[in-house]
Amino acid sequence: MLRKELLDNITLVLSAVEKKSKEPLFSAIRISGKQLRATNGRLYIRVDLDQDSGVDVCVPGHLFHQVVKSASCTVLELAQEGSNLIVKGDGTHVEVLSHKIDGLVGMDEVFLEPSESDWDNIPSGFLDALSLCKACCSSDDALHVLTGVYVNGSDVWSCDRLRISRFKIEEAAQCIMKVIIPTGVISEVEKHDSGVEAMCLVGDSIAFKLYGGKMTIAGALILGVYPDLSGKLVDIEDKSEVEFPGDFSQALKLHNVMLKDVTESDRLTVVMFTEHGVELYSESSNTGKAVQKVFFDVPKEMKDVSFSCNPTHFAKVVKRHKTMVYSPEHHVMVFIGDKFIHQIKTAIVG
Repeated sequence: MLRKELLDNITLVLSAVEKKSKEPLFSAIRISGKQLRATNGRLYIRVDLDQDSGVDVCVPGHLFHQVVKSASCTVLELAQEGSNLIVKGDGTHVEVLSHKIDGLVGMDEVFLEPSESDWDNIPSGFLDALSLCKACCSSDDALHVLTGVYVNGSDVWSCDRLRISRFKIEEAAQCIMKVIIPTGVISEVEKHDSGVEAMCLVGDSIAFKLYGGKMTIAGALILGVYPDLSGKLVDIEDKSEVEFPGDFSQALKLHNVMLKDVTESDRLTVVMFTEHGVELYSESSNTGKAVQKVFFDVPKEMKDVSFSCNPTHFAKVVKRHKTMVYSPEHHVMVFIGDKFIHQIKTAIVG
């Protein structure tokens, strides 16, 4: 088979492969006929190859990726000797030691592929709702249910105690009532937005069908009772309004660069309103710090108001809804659209 095709498909499943794990299965890729599969216990990914590999083995995933990436030949052949994988091509012969054979059984136990009749259509706006609401999920594992996006019919919610998002989709997602989807699954699905075709629940997991069934992304749901947030959204009467400039989301890209060594979900940028706009501040112990001023009209009552945000996620919100209202009474900022509400708790500097 073509080395590039094999490498591309290995890369697709690599997100579900741990670099180091006490459980060998979670750091493995299973190559079985025309399938590549991987799981780390939280995320499961399967992709179909165009050609049958002719093997059925579990090998260390990142090592397999590096072997195929480093091979200099255009065409590679896979073969099996016992439980080990042979990778060979023009001038190349590599034997990769397999994981224990019980890993072959274990992957089926972690996640069972849905049958064709299990799949349901994805409601219009559902993937957009997941992507936008992911911005408000907590990265603190101690908050458990708040680390995922809550879906209940047509209502999609997220919260990290300082921020709340709600998205109303036009058509209720009947197949996923009262479930909490982890951000890791959402992030993986976002990479393939245009290729996502269907979804379903499989036990305590949610699965997404992609590219005509050639790929499956699935993950374990977060189990627990999600809090009722409907009474937490502030009904703003006394308010100030501000419109962010069209290039504001572009300004946030600099802060992602400065925070590149920080896990994406943990990245924080401080946004402080001044007399002439906002000042953005990000700092990392490994890369340094960035201070950036963006000039636009700001109501005087918003001077010295500040909040922290994830620059990647906040850029998505601002790109979608540039107008924000501020309530001095409640100390909150709110982006309000036809379907989407994003509320942020603020602080006063000084």
